This record gives sequence, C-alpha cells and structure tokens, in this order.
Amino acid sequence: MEHTEDAITISKSELERLVAVEIAKQSLPRTRRDFASVAIRDQDILKINKQYPTVNEMLSHTYTSAHGIGIHPEELRGYGNHERSVFKRNRDVRGYSQWSHEKVYNRDIHEAIRKLSILTTGCTLIRELEPDELDFALGVYEDFKQLFLEKYNQRLSSEEERNRH
Repeated sequence: MEHTEDAITISKSELERLVAVEIAKQSLPRTRRDFASVAIRDQDILKINKQYPTVNEMLSHTYTSAHGIGIHPEELRGYGNHERSVFKRNRDVRGYSQWSHEKVYNRDIHEAIRKLSILTTGCTLIRELEPDELDFALGVYEDFKQLFLEKYNQRLSSEEERNRH
C-alpha cells in the first residue's frame, strides 16, 4: 500500500514567520517557580524561641563536660549557637563529650512540608505540577507552615511551664 502525503504550499515569508514564532517560544525567559518564596525561615523559628527564656538559653550554647577533654564546662558557652533551631528536650550528643538541645534544622521542616504540599496534588515532584497546581501547593505549604509554627509555639509554651516547676 502506497502512502501519499498531501502537499501544501506556503510562501517563504510565511515559513520564516512560523519558524521565528517557534524559536521565540523556546527562547522566552522562563519563570522559575518553586517553594523559595514561602519557605520556612530561620527567623520564623528564632522569633518563637526568643519568647521562651529557658528554652532560648538552652539553645544558645553547645555544652561540654569536663570529663575526658580537660575543658571546663563554661569554656564552650556561646559556641555553636542554635537559637534558630527547633528545640529538643533531650540533648543530642556531638562528638565525644559535647551536646546541644537541637537536632532538627529548618531545611528538614521545609522538605517535609514541601513534600506534603506537592502530595496534595497527587504528584510527587514539582516538575509534574501544572501552574495552577503549583499555586495550590504553594498555598498548602503556607497553611502547613503556619500550623507547624503554631504547634511549635504551643509546645515551647508547655516546655517553659514544665521548666518552671
């Protein structure tokens, strides 16, 4: 069976115009859209931590014991300021004899909220989202971020009360 194609005739100027339009589509500046504009920031956590003096004091230092390294415990005060980190009640050991009250960083929170926000659209990757789905996911991120900050603030309020007694 022989296949024949229909031939069409267009002018050279019309062909040049069509090619120029397609090239222009490919070279248009693309707007990069991601979660950077809504991301949780160090300042969001710091603002909450600063409201609670006991918690803030514990986050302000990396501590060390005098045992084994010959350094007086006070010598590391002010070293490793973690005021922008999420407070951890039980200290997290660093190395041989240092500890601090932090383990979770803002990037960990951001990644968890970002993934949940994308999942609400039925997708797993940002590149799978249509522009309107991305707008929706950004709004969901904002909602989750506010909920996280409210719950974190509530938790620190309880921690502060616990430390007073």
